[in-house]
Amino acid sequence: MAPLAEQTRGAALSIDDPRVPFIADIDLQNATQCQLIPLPDGPISPGIDVLDDKGMLVGTVLLWIEQGLLFALEYAWYTDDMPSDWPHASQLRAG
Repeated sequence: MAPLAEQTRGAALSIDDPRVPFIADIDLQNATQCQLIPLPDGPISPGIDVLDDKGMLVGTVLLWIEQGLLFALEYAWYTDDMPSDWPHASQLRAG
């Protein structure tokens, strides 16, 4: 199994600061049993594109790595108005 997929099994997401609803910390329950991701600390590039119902690019979801583990998700939007929720899986496209 790929290290990233292995790390996310049993993971729990939490939003610690409701004023910043589009950054989610990831609690990896099985992190000590996982293979580390051989990437430097920071966001994985490119992010995952977020499309609106017309197929227009409206944002990106960033996967953040720290010490070889997935530790956060961040939803960055490109529109003037903050989204009301995280994007649905049908809105995502690998960058």
